[in-house]
Amino acid sequence: MSEKFPLDLINDILHPKRIELLQKLSEQDESFSELSKSLKISSSEMSRHLNSLTEKKLVEKSPKSKKYNLSSLGSAIISLLQPIRFIFINHNFFQNHGFHGLPPHLLSNLHALDGSELISGTGSVMMRVSDYFELVQKEIKVMTNQPFPWGKPGLNVSYLVPESFLKFKDEYQDAIKVNLETKIRIISDLSFCILLSDIPGGFLFFPNLDGVPDFNEGFYISPQNQTAFQFLHDLWGYFWELGVSPKD
Repeated sequence: MSEKFPLDLINDILHPKRIELLQKLSEQDESFSELSKSLKISSSEMSRHLNSLTEKKLVEKSPKSKKYNLSSLGSAIISLLQPIRFIFINHNFFQNHGFHGLPPHLLSNLHALDGSELISGTGSVMMRVSDYFELVQKEIKVMTNQPFPWGKPGLNVSYLVPESFLKFKDEYQDAIKVNLETKIRIISDLSFCILLSDIPGGFLFFPNLDGVPDFNEGFYISPQNQTAFQFLHDLWGYFWELGVSPKD
């Protein structure tokens, strides 16, 4: 017989202030007064939250420094809550978008996209993508289900596309022949759209609820957001390994 779900523990953790408190302690150890000040809550309320979290073995108090820190259990739980926090922050977006095709190890690291800019509206998206492409000098990596020819003199282009894309082969040959090199891999189940290049930054478009990339809204990763940039590279690498070379 399976164990009952620990609802009392879940209720303790999901309290907004306790999540905020755990998040704060994941960044650095703090004293009672420092926590009260940084979280802007009264001493009595802080005492109640800390007592509950300490009782559940999520938080510990150092006898020497008198500062609070996360226990190993607390650290594990806050790491699991991080991707959920990103989803909650962008809950309006994720009401209409899914995670089809996203591998579990990257889904659990979704919070790496913190700080990314959500761009809405097809016109705004295309303008930002066009501006980005103008800055590309050497290499671009594109995962898309749209037959848009990324051609530019001296450019190395890597495509991840569905097999249906190949019916446009004759039409885009003239556009991409100026490229220094063009690599194409076929992916059978394409749900995300990715745009990367030799310049820092990039774009990520999630699938809609039907599992199709949605170009009406997407995340722009700025050059300064190295964590999100690495996530985008890891996601590209995962899908590139899944891709196969097209048949002649």
